[in-house]
Amino acid sequence: MLYFAYGSNMSSKRLLDRCDSAQALGVAILDEFRLTFMANNRGKIVANIEQALGEQVVGVLYDLTQADMKKLDRFEGRPYVYKRIKLEVTLENNRVVTAYTYAMEKHYTTYREFDELSKPAKQTESLIMRRYGKPRKDYLQHILKGYEENLIDTRPLVEAVNYSKSLI
Repeated sequence: MLYFAYGSNMSSKRLLDRCDSAQALGVAILDEFRLTFMANNRGKIVANIEQALGEQVVGVLYDLTQADMKKLDRFEGRPYVYKRIKLEVTLENNRVVTAYTYAMEKHYTTYREFDELSKPAKQTESLIMRRYGKPRKDYLQHILKGYEENLIDTRPLVEAVNYSKSLI
């Protein structure tokens, strides 16, 4: 299965720690999306992509077994944090392929049990908007390793951090 990594999984060491079948196929471009940094369901600021006309996200295309893709689903918190989506990316030789990646929606739902004066426990749900933010340095280092390993210009990463910080 083809997987497009745009965040910390761009680092082959990090991805191989999670998925031992991962084979890097090269740098790929995702058109009409922007790299951002947003809060996951626990409030930690992580990489995300969102649709944006005229923008591009640079990442690494990997080949994974189906079993490893399921392992990656768990690491990425699918379906509660990230959704797995299918999209087209362009390789350096201009070949367009269909690959899976992960993206968070702008909102997520939390559930909580409560007991109102001895009434039976009910489940309530809250819709929470994800916030943009600046990722922690250690997390950003994993992404930087992926950029360096694949000889990718880091300017788009800096722009993504600055963009996300500007929306705080």
